Amino acid sequence: MATAVDPVRTEPITFPLVSTPPVSIRARRRPKWTKWALAIGLIIALAVAGELWRMHSQNAITYETVPLERGLVQTSVTATGTLNAVVDVQVGSQVSGNIKALYADFNTKVTKGQLVALIDPELFQTQVDQAQAALGAGLTQRRRNHEHFPEAEPHSGNHDCHGDALGRDRCIRGSYHPLS
Repeated sequence: MATAVDPVRTEPITFPLVSTPPVSIRARRRPKWTKWALAIGLIIALAVAGELWRMHSQNAITYETVPLERGLVQTSVTATGTLNAVVDVQVGSQVSGNIKALYADFNTKVTKGQLVALIDPELFQTQVDQAQAALGAGLTQRRRNHEHFPEAEPHSGNHDCHGDALGRDRCIRGSYHPLS
């Protein structure tokens, strides 16, 4: 029992001690990983907030101030964007192939008739050579056929095909041939 002194009363006041039954209060402990996850999350949140603040402060508008003085007016212009050409010209070719030499580059000024690129003529020369070889083989075959079968020579109403050799060639080929 506890006692207390009352200044008005002379006898001590006694208070009964109330005993409470023991309650098993067990502190609920969190696992260690939750503390670490909370700490890492807090660090990440602080890093993101710091980066956002830094980006915001970089985008702030700054003004340059100078003391007033007399002089020439100077202007400076800062601009961003894309520059576009006033005139765009599409250049093409009628043939395709490997470029052997290039005489103009992007944004180079050229004049009408100026050689811009040289396409490797080897492929085209090969085609010309093949066509000439085929023509020569055809003429040779025709001459052989004419030697073996002279009566099978075609006749044209405008020409005497039985004249000299040059006349017979023109008669067989027709009246015009680029190689005659």
